[in-house]
Amino acid sequence: MHGDAGRRRTALGAGTASWYHPFTFGYLNGEVIRRVTGKTVSELFAERVATPLALDFWIGGLPTARETDVTHRNEMHPAASPADLWSQHGVDLSDPVVRELLEEVQSIPDMVEFLNTAEGHRMEFGGAGGIASARSVAKVYAATIGEIDSVQLFSPTTLDLVTRPRTLGLGPVPQLAGVPNQQLAEFGLGFWLGSQFSSGRFATGGTFGHPGAGGNFGFAHPESNMAVAYTCTGMWSDTSRPDPRRAWVDPLADLAGA
Repeated sequence: MHGDAGRRRTALGAGTASWYHPFTFGYLNGEVIRRVTGKTVSELFAERVATPLALDFWIGGLPTARETDVTHRNEMHPAASPADLWSQHGVDLSDPVVRELLEEVQSIPDMVEFLNTAEGHRMEFGGAGGIASARSVAKVYAATIGEIDSVQLFSPTTLDLVTRPRTLGLGPVPQLAGVPNQQLAEFGLGFWLGSQFSSGRFATGGTFGHPGAGGNFGFAHPESNMAVAYTCTGMWSDTSRPDPRRAWVDPLADLAGA
């Protein structure tokens, strides 16, 4: 293989490193869903999850009548651009893999602003376009570990399958090894396993879920039969200090014995 395309394909071997896919994950899974069921992500989610559980939760196709109910997410304004931060830690910005990843990271603020628009609310974007209340997110997680309103989304066998660790031993992308905080959490099939918090609370008890951009959280803690969701409008990007909105985590973890 020749040129940049060839280098991109050979720079990283499959199963050698992990990287968070904020955009592509939804499209990859969406195509699998379409080929298996003939339905889109939004159609299948509405049919199997949102409607049976009576949720305020859409993945694209927000009804026009509900547009005024959606709050605006504040755009992220990090102290330094990703390119500046990476170069400060010795990253070669001309590396083909780095260029691909940097393009994705640098596009996030524009994507956040697009997803604040009515057009963004109508677009099906499985990786980051869900619109929901915290109560609805928590109800989805509750239905994965038990029966809610006669709906149980996961059998015990399925729960074990999707929460089985899939990234054991994988480090960060080698080109970014010198950049702090590049090591991702352990992942199952789409779920972040263990604690989502810097304090490490909820690290045990079978916790699975996923944090959202800038400070949203959703997870289940099977050991305590607890499902939790937290939503916010301000996107926290100050890595120099803890997010002050996390005051609820320790009391909840104490209650759950986590």
